[in-house]
Amino acid sequence: MKVLFIGGTGIISSACTQLALEQGIDLFLLTRGRSQRPAPAAARVLP
Repeated sequence: MKVLFIGGTGIISSACTQLALEQGIDLFLLTRGRSQRPAPAAARVLP
């Protein structure tokens, strides 16, 4: 399954991102790039 998260690096969404990756979901993140939390390496970050 492919999933797009708008955000993905905030406090709540980073936990959701990690859970999705642990479930084997093909994850895409659409972020502004301003968070100090890095996106997980397994997620694809869209520009």
